[in-house]
Amino acid sequence: MRAALLAPVALLWACGSSQTTTAHVIESKPGDAATAAPTTPPPEVTLGDHGFRTPGLPAVSADGKLVVLGETESDPRGYPNLRVVARDRNDAIVESITVLRPSELESAMGPGWRNPKLDARISAANSWLAKLHTTKTLITLPQLKVDSTDGYTQHAASSGPTFLDWQKDVVTIKQSGKVLATYANDLTWHATETGKCTNPSKLGAAWVDVERKLALVQIIYNGTDACWEPSAQHHVISW
Repeated sequence: MRAALLAPVALLWACGSSQTTTAHVIESKPGDAATAAPTTPPPEVTLGDHGFRTPGLPAVSADGKLVVLGETESDPRGYPNLRVVARDRNDAIVESITVLRPSELESAMGPGWRNPKLDARISAANSWLAKLHTTKTLITLPQLKVDSTDGYTQHAASSGPTFLDWQKDVVTIKQSGKVLATYANDLTWHATETGKCTNPSKLGAAWVDVERKLALVQIIYNGTDACWEPSAQHHVISW
């Protein structure tokens, strides 16, 4: 995702989404929302030699109501970019802040890849993350390891007893072999086919918080030199 360098830093608010991503519940037990003050540093945006880093992200609020993550746009030139977004349990973006858009990279380049306006963008993003952390307590989401045995069709990820699988437009989440939730995704998760290009989708990454009954998946796409892959999609699934 890219942020505008020359435009003012803006917070973008969305009131809702036409698509609900609440999963079909197989088993659900009520839990109490955590309210303790944070004891860890907030997630942050930092600038590296070749782009941005987001240590601590993606993260979930202690009450399980928000997922915060960094998103990027696919760019054939490989230009770094970043937008930090907060999604609710229904996968709607409720707040976002743009750090850099691909089109702004050249104007962002300075000595040591520093630029006062870019620095201000990063500071604004970190202030926002710090405020969210203070009020919501952001907890880094547990990441699963994607099985990339077949890198063209990868669809499963796991960590210990937690397992997530995405096949035939259905996400299945299991814990110790027991199905916790299933979710039938919308067809918009797939890339739009054009006359000459087809970009098959696959599971790029997955995070699951069993305690807060939610998952985050990253959907990525295969591409070629002639058919550049579309930007990855992120979706929150809750149960």
